[in-house]
Amino acid sequence: MKQAWRWFKGIFRRPDTVPTPSEAPPFVPFRVPAFETWKVPEKVRPVDPGVVGIGKPFHINDPFGLRRAIVPVLTTNGEGPYGIGTAFMVDGWNTYLTADHVVDFIRQAMDSRKLQPGEPIPALTPQTMPPAYVLLGVGMVFGTVPIPSDAFAQIYGIGGILAEQGDPMKEMHGIGPDKPMTDLATVHVMIGPDAPRRASLPLRIKGWVPTVGETVLAIGFPRMGFAEPDLARMTARYDEEMMGVYGTISEVFPDGRGREYGNPGFEVIGDWPSGMSGGPVINSAGEVVGVVSRSTRPDADGGGVGYAIWLGADDMVEGLLPQIDPEEPGVRRGYAVLPGPGGENTREGAFVADRAHAAWLAENSPTPATVHEARHRLGEPTLDISDKEASPDESAPRDVLTKVTITSRGIE
Repeated sequence: MKQAWRWFKGIFRRPDTVPTPSEAPPFVPFRVPAFETWKVPEKVRPVDPGVVGIGKPFHINDPFGLRRAIVPVLTTNGEGPYGIGTAFMVDGWNTYLTADHVVDFIRQAMDSRKLQPGEPIPALTPQTMPPAYVLLGVGMVFGTVPIPSDAFAQIYGIGGILAEQGDPMKEMHGIGPDKPMTDLATVHVMIGPDAPRRASLPLRIKGWVPTVGETVLAIGFPRMGFAEPDLARMTARYDEEMMGVYGTISEVFPDGRGREYGNPGFEVIGDWPSGMSGGPVINSAGEVVGVVSRSTRPDADGGGVGYAIWLGADDMVEGLLPQIDPEEPGVRRGYAVLPGPGGENTREGAFVADRAHAAWLAENSPTPATVHEARHRLGEPTLDISDKEASPDESAPRDVLTKVTITSRGIE
């Protein structure tokens, strides 16, 4: 049934007529791929809510797929670790995306005079960091189990973009900007040599527009329990539950919704419990199109309502994630270090995110090497320094760059 849309004060609103149940398309559970850097997922299972249906939380048991990509964010107090939100890996280089308000306590610990408005937040050193971690997936979990120490991946830096202070008194006292321009942040973590395997989710930054009545899936960690914590050894026993909620988009806000919801986003009818903040919001194609920002739990008057940041309408996203191709989900951009003056040998080398890192590798190569801009589709074979250290699969191809596409040869 064709519907007429009307524009009102920057808000897409649905007309009074809605499809009847017989006209609405049947619900089909989404398939969401989680790409290990060097391995295509063999089988992507549907995220099935079972009898729970749409609008309510349900348990997701996918320890070798989504749980490798989506992680709880933790901090600690005198009694041990506890969960404060959710994050998910996006690039195969251990960069996670989350909501800024999940990790704003890290930013607040910085000297704000060193922060520049409109520029990414510089990484903190572990010595100045508040205690903050992500908990990597440890495989199949039944009940309460011990956590290996390398599953606690320490956060060593966050990325975000801050606004101008606009307060002359603060500027006079040398206080820098501290207000985020978007409720999005990147989280960078240290990975131990025995860390569990990890995966990334594909991001759809351009080419998707939310439609009122469309179904989306939010995933996060509203429940996480710890016992017997040993902070010196970074071990504990725990009981976690990764939850999903299918919901229906009810309104779209391309210019944000007032001061509290200033970022472009969309409203979803669904119960998003506390702890899901920072988690991915996924479309029916299995692509991340938003991030859980805020929610109102159900009450006697009706169901819950969530607000998601719309990645495709937020101008800050590409600045936060320059390594992600905005038009091709699952493709990352970086630098290939190849032997030879012209990089003709594409069967050996390295593919890294940072230009300075690539230059260092080329300068310290035992044979002459050159640096080239390149792109790579996650899940296809490539030589990657982190893969070479962490891959437990001896059959994984770790000595070829045949799937890396050179986009600009011989950069300085």
